[in-house]
Amino acid sequence: MNETKNGLIGSFGVAHIVALVFTLAIGIGIGWLTAPRTENSQASRGDQGAKPAASGKNGGVSIDDSRSLPGRHRSKASALSRPSADTVTLSAEALGALAKTPGMPRLGNDGLFFPGDPVVKSLGITESEKLHLEEFWNSAIERIRQEETARAKVKKNQDGSVSISIPPLTELRVSMFDDFADKVKREMDPNRGAALLAAKGSGQLLADSGQTVEYKVTTTSSDKNGWSCQIEKTSGGKKEVWMGDSIPARFQHLADLAGVGAGK
Repeated sequence: MNETKNGLIGSFGVAHIVALVFTLAIGIGIGWLTAPRTENSQASRGDQGAKPAASGKNGGVSIDDSRSLPGRHRSKASALSRPSADTVTLSAEALGALAKTPGMPRLGNDGLFFPGDPVVKSLGITESEKLHLEEFWNSAIERIRQEETARAKVKKNQDGSVSISIPPLTELRVSMFDDFADKVKREMDPNRGAALLAAKGSGQLLADSGQTVEYKVTTTSSDKNGWSCQIEKTSGGKKEVWMGDSIPARFQHLADLAGVGAGK
């Protein structure tokens, strides 16, 4: 009886050990199959190209680095490296000449350029180009003055002065600037033309305030002081006053509306 019992116990112990070993073997096999492959994972990422270290500006991406960036990162870097449509190229000498003239007016009293205008030399504007550019400018200005004359409201005041009210001509002015800018770039080249327009004020060159402009024209005449004229301009709460003994070209259409002049 004891012998039979010991045999059973021995058989049970051997079977238990075999089952345990088998279970451990299965566990090791599963663990080996599911374990991450460090070398293979690195190799897989390497096929896509490792991201370079940030070495440039523009968010840490240089132009050269962008060539190795995948997908959307590469397109973003390329966009950062491209110049904008408003970019123009000038020589160092031209930029220096423009920088030395702070406080200079953008326009002449009655023309696009004024005496000694540094833009002419800086952009290498020839006499022929200058002549044509002034013609384009004068044509745009004349068209605007014609429309101002046509749409003006004139009132004679009891003190002898004349009030002139001119509504905003925003759409016309934008159209005239676009046409003028087109002619400038064709006469010169797109690069120098864009630089000239920027130096002269770009879109503000022919712009108005979008508000009605009020003028008041007053004349005086005496044997001692002769004839003189004063023109007050008020728009958007701002007032400008011009006085003189002759009418400049930019105000001539106003003087004609007011019926004033040295001989009138």
